[in-house]
Amino acid sequence: MISVDQSHHGKQEVQNWFPQFAKMNDLHSPADFMFAVCLKSPLAILSAVLYLKERGGSVLLLNGETPLQTAKEIAKRAGSSFLLHETCREIIPLGRKASREEPSLFQCSSGTSGTPKLIRRLWKDVDVEIDSYNKAIAWADSDIPLILVPVYHSFGLVGMLAALARRVKPIIVVDKNPKHIAKMVRSTRNAVVYGVPFLFHLAASFQKEPLHFYKIISSGSPLTDDLLQTIKKNSQQVYQQYGCSEIGCISIADDPASASDVGKPLPHLEVAVAERESDFHEVVVSFGNNTICTGDIGFLSPDGSLQIYGRLDDLICVSGLKVAPLEVERVITSMPGIAEAVVHRTKHPVWGEAVKAIIVRSGLMSAEEVRDWCKWHLPPYKVPGVVEFVKEIPRPPSGKISRKYLSERGNV
Repeated sequence: MISVDQSHHGKQEVQNWFPQFAKMNDLHSPADFMFAVCLKSPLAILSAVLYLKERGGSVLLLNGETPLQTAKEIAKRAGSSFLLHETCREIIPLGRKASREEPSLFQCSSGTSGTPKLIRRLWKDVDVEIDSYNKAIAWADSDIPLILVPVYHSFGLVGMLAALARRVKPIIVVDKNPKHIAKMVRSTRNAVVYGVPFLFHLAASFQKEPLHFYKIISSGSPLTDDLLQTIKKNSQQVYQQYGCSEIGCISIADDPASASDVGKPLPHLEVAVAERESDFHEVVVSFGNNTICTGDIGFLSPDGSLQIYGRLDDLICVSGLKVAPLEVERVITSMPGIAEAVVHRTKHPVWGEAVKAIIVRSGLMSAEEVRDWCKWHLPPYKVPGVVEFVKEIPRPPSGKISRKYLSERGNV
């Protein structure tokens, strides 16, 4: 049913947890209660989630590394009645009574775009997403999901549940050592590797020889054009998945044409965006009575593919003119000798805001040469006023690129 690194676990091993759960007073009848699940083992997470979901319980998924006291505080704020922490052997009462709300999946947003918030999705809506997701990808019977992201995260959870719905055994990789990841990729025949761009970059950088993939599904943060081209050269097939915690997977691009290409929306969703690339409109997604404003800038290309150009709150306003960081990043990374670049806003004494570029270079160049290159490809107000060279792009603890984090760091 599931493999964790190189340990294989059948369906019976998962279901063996169920009688133990049923013997525990607080888990015997979980309907109408919310259970905070803060477990380290993917097998334990899957067992707890399936047991509670099948019996009408709601689940709040937490990072398994969360300390007990912090997990209690988060669970209480979310309205959980009980907490499963570290193992499934003990359940901690939190004093909350049963609710009459529909059984749901609760998750906390990462907080990379602001203060973390509690996200609620009905289990029946998650089931619709899984069905739609599996129909959107042309799966081969031999495809084996190799999931490099935590299963308490939306991306990893969808990958695991979608595989189980297809009656395929996913492999969950817990050890994130780049050498171990490379070993798992090479030893798993027909592996469909679920990962975030940072992991793909890390795994590739630690190998003397290129790491070749069968299929890749990247999500969590946008690929850069440079990384996209690198993994395309070393993969038979590349998918870029786009979504958000509030509504799950929104779209999937099969062989994305560029880093901004996230493919066609899943069929169960309605997506409202700008019709022209020059318009900066927010991506709004609807499903049933639920409408989500994603906070992302996007438009639909002529073939109906969704293009994402960054966060609405990442837009830089230079003398009243708006600059999308991704557009400037693309120009900079097309310059020979540039390994990586991130563009964000910085303060300016006259204009209020200015464009700043943080660059990892693989060759010799000056800030003036970077600006000259940009002047050939961009209008003057989009040319970076500040260029900073670094050995690596600073990242917050989540590991994701955060322009908000970089702006605050630069303004200290």
